[in-house]
Amino acid sequence: MKSLNDRSFHSLWQMVYRAAAGSSDADRWRVGDVDWRRQRHHYSGPDYSFSIETHLLTVDQRGRSAWTLLVAIEHWWDSAHAPLRSSMRLHALAGNKRAIIEWFKDQGKQLELSS
Repeated sequence: MKSLNDRSFHSLWQMVYRAAAGSSDADRWRVGDVDWRRQRHHYSGPDYSFSIETHLLTVDQRGRSAWTLLVAIEHWWDSAHAPLRSSMRLHALAGNKRAIIEWFKDQGKQLELSS
């Protein structure tokens, strides 16, 4: 994994997200030392619909391990509810991108060990 927007990192992020979220209605939870917050925005009209979901993950520690990651997921559908477009972007708002990637790799390893 070279960056936060590699396809392999997206897959890892989704795996950790699915395991961590618990309830589909939750808007805030903790995973170890990470505070994970989610917001959703939806629009549905006669010609199209869209959904934007944002995730803000924050490690609030002194030193090198502190970081904040913003994830934006966007979905669009046509009037017949057929998918038009989906995208996911990840951006480090603070801290070291390597530290973020390593944290997710560690979470992925823990999930593999527990299954």
